Amino acid sequence: SSAYPYDTLEKFVVNDLDNVWEMPFVKYTKDYEDEYLKESLSLYKKVAELADGSFLVKHVEEAKDAISFIEGLIDGNYQKRFIAFNEYKRAKLQYGKRNNTLEEEELKTLVDEQLKKARNIFDKLQKKYKDVTEADFEESVKEGFTVTNSLVRFVIFYMHTFEDMKRDKGIISFSDMEHMALEILVNKEGDKLTPTQTALRYREFFNEVMIDEYQDSNDVQETILNAVSKDEELTGDRFMVGDIKQSIYGFRLAKPEIFKEKCIEYSKEGKRDERINL
Repeated sequence: SSAYPYDTLEKFVVNDLDNVWEMPFVKYTKDYEDEYLKESLSLYKKVAELADGSFLVKHVEEAKDAISFIEGLIDGNYQKRFIAFNEYKRAKLQYGKRNNTLEEEELKTLVDEQLKKARNIFDKLQKKYKDVTEADFEESVKEGFTVTNSLVRFVIFYMHTFEDMKRDKGIISFSDMEHMALEILVNKEGDKLTPTQTALRYREFFNEVMIDEYQDSNDVQETILNAVSKDEELTGDRFMVGDIKQSIYGFRLAKPEIFKEKCIEYSKEGKRDERINL
């Protein structure tokens, strides 16, 4: 679940339609897509790294072209994405006849595997934009404006009502317990989060913070873990284990993107933040 659900929902209430591209759920759409683009980007970089200096020159060319294109999408504004995706065409991998050694065949198999993963992620996104223009997207957002606002306001009303009913009956859920722990461990001032004195005491108390099934963590759990884990340079004490392919708790609002982000950011030889592939 969200660490601060009311704040999250309030951000999606829109009061005017002056600029469709600045609307919160449009920004959220771009941010959501960017996570997948970053994953594809990481795989393309792996292709370029593995194939560099080998006979797989076409693989390197495709990877470098895709890397440049994806970085431009992530850094550029969302509107340009509609034109860029529809204009982008991938060159075909064509090699002349060649008798590869066993070692070369093994390298090609490895590179092809990474390339296939990168393409699959990219192609799924590109397909969404097929024959869709900026004007089409703006119109769809405007058509859904009233419905989206009504739905968000209804959810906020429902949450308040449900909390009042639980309070009257002296009932709390597991999610309630998580958010109560959050209140004890984290101070929130605007968008700034800082650990409370209680959280700082736990940081000193714990020598290690070990998390299993990390792919099924959500925002509130991640915020709690951040609060009780050391964050000073070279003294991180958090150890996380997970497999993103085994994430099965989407219905409980698990957010495997948290795990995915660390897989991308953590290096294999980091001073503190190190990724270990098993």
